[in-house]
Amino acid sequence: MPSESPKRLARVGGFARSNLLTDGDATLERIRAAFQELVASTRPGDTVLIFWSGHGGRVKMDNPVRPFIYILFPYDANPRTFPRTFFDEDEFGRWVQALDGRKVMVVLDTCFSGGQIEGAKTTTRESITEVDPRTRGPDPAHFLDTILIRSRSIGQHDAAVLAACRLDQTSLELPELQSGVMTYFLVEVLGATPGPLTLEDVYLRIDPKVRKLMEGKQTPVFSDQTPRPPAVIRP
Repeated sequence: MPSESPKRLARVGGFARSNLLTDGDATLERIRAAFQELVASTRPGDTVLIFWSGHGGRVKMDNPVRPFIYILFPYDANPRTFPRTFFDEDEFGRWVQALDGRKVMVVLDTCFSGGQIEGAKTTTRESITEVDPRTRGPDPAHFLDTILIRSRSIGQHDAAVLAACRLDQTSLELPELQSGVMTYFLVEVLGATPGPLTLEDVYLRIDPKVRKLMEGKQTPVFSDQTPRPPAVIRP
């Protein structure tokens, strides 16, 4: 995706500082180093936005409870060295967990990005026909739940997640927009809507825009398990 989109997102979001990795800079090791720097440079109570725009995928597993592992592709991803050169949902969840105590917002504009949210099928507006077996309680389970199941000592999961599409959909980039569809509308909403906006506010505004343009073939997904009051993506 053109680097101008995340640059515009940083500007209209009004964040004090940003770390932008694009194209050849967005290697697996540089992304890991950026997460380490983010953990070291922020403190509990800070607001953090993690924005990932690029390729995403899923790998079929021989496990009925966990039929797929959802992955993110860094610049240097190599199918011949899978999984060493890919960023899977478990590692991504651990890095978000390392930000415990911050108010974290995660925006994922990738194919199958809804798979990064456990129980994602329950977070869309359609009727619930199937619930992930790891969903706990009345609300949709968060994409970090599997990490917490294996390591409950990590702490609470204070994160809101906006994914560009459901776990069985692709997220498209259109030449006429010079951007991913969801990212285009996200930046548009942030630039045109006055006053503070939470990530849920943004989701409610872009969801019908994405659905209409993509004729229902791409459905944004939102999950919020942050303590109240929620973090704002634009003050």
